[in-house]
Amino acid sequence: MNRLKKLNKFQKGILAVLAGMIVLFTIIYIVLSHGEGLVYRDSYLRKTDDLYSVVYKGTVSGKNISITVDCTKGITIVTAGKEYGPYWVDGGDTSRELTPEVTIRDNKEIVFRGWLKPRDDGFVVFKDDGSLFVGHPIITGSDGTVIDENGNVVDVNEPTASEIIYIAKNISLTRRTNWAAYAFATFICIITALSILFEDEMFRFQMYFRVANPGSVEPSGFELASRYIAWCILPFLILLIYLLGLQVK
Repeated sequence: MNRLKKLNKFQKGILAVLAGMIVLFTIIYIVLSHGEGLVYRDSYLRKTDDLYSVVYKGTVSGKNISITVDCTKGITIVTAGKEYGPYWVDGGDTSRELTPEVTIRDNKEIVFRGWLKPRDDGFVVFKDDGSLFVGHPIITGSDGTVIDENGNVVDVNEPTASEIIYIAKNISLTRRTNWAAYAFATFICIITALSILFEDEMFRFQMYFRVANPGSVEPSGFELASRYIAWCILPFLILLIYLLGLQVK
């Protein structure tokens, strides 16, 4: 307690900020860790359940989107005022080491037929002719129109075969928290707080390996200035790490 009383207002303010970030982000991480979501086109869609289906909602490229997986495993995507699907995925057992065949049906019509090659982070999709499936091969025209290599207009909001398969296989499911980032940010918070509470002790401990009589060494003006600069910069770095831990990878 005496140490706190000896601190100036700036140091007390930094300690209050650090303590506040630890409490705030502990609550945020705990709350968000209980909510599962879906990564779709690098955006996080929050999962909600009802009696007959699972719905993922969020925004992609500034557009509201909802993805519904019903009790028959049908996948329906609604975005930009249009509805796509429902789609059903047949085959494609990614637990097998071989390359299982997979088909995607839109009602009774087969809209994609190919096969999968499992890998550590999911799988690679190939067309039935053996060529690699890369999604929408799109080219933006001078007037802003999006077309494929054959000159056909492409609906960029329409899900690709690989996106539908990822949804069907639950491979893109994630929680919106990275606890490693939380632990690292909290560790830096604690180290920063200790550097404020025990600034002279830590300074002389460093000098112990450099000079013969560290107890008599006094910090220079540059040393004192560098401490305050670090105390200004570190809270922003800690905040960035906490926020990065809430982003989807």
